[in-house]
Amino acid sequence: GDGRSVEVSQDGPKGRNGRIATNSLSCGERGGHGKLTIHVDNSRQYTHRYDLQLGSVSIQSPQRLQELSHVFQFTDLVQITDITCQNVGGMISPIQGSHVHFKERAVLKHIIPNLDTMGWLPERLVPEGVGFIQGKLFFRIQPPNIRKLGYDSMEPFRVKEK
Repeated sequence: GDGRSVEVSQDGPKGRNGRIATNSLSCGERGGHGKLTIHVDNSRQYTHRYDLQLGSVSIQSPQRLQELSHVFQFTDLVQITDITCQNVGGMISPIQGSHVHFKERAVLKHIIPNLDTMGWLPERLVPEGVGFIQGKLFFRIQPPNIRKLGYDSMEPFRVKEK
């Protein structure tokens, strides 16, 4: 057809064998630490990203509005409102707002199930700035299953204090 041909030949001779290593390999020196710079809005530079930490909350139970002791019992419905957070990082938070993820803690998962939800911080926070998170959290305090927690005997359930 197009004037090309394919030629098939035998393998060439094998190369010589390499030498056995006489020195063991070792790690080299550690390199220096890198430098990170975050550029925002083509005008500001930061060396640390933003970091939102929980500030304060208001905790209530519709079943216990008359009591101010803030002692909740199993099966109580608890409402968390007026949630604030602070930007403790070195960078301004995103201009479009930020999702705030409330994650379930292993220590509390037997008493507060399914606390894995999102809140919304609608404003941009400067470093050390404080803002309000939109929304409310609701959960019902569950009675702990003592056997699931590793207590097989029927001794009283005790919570260890730190």
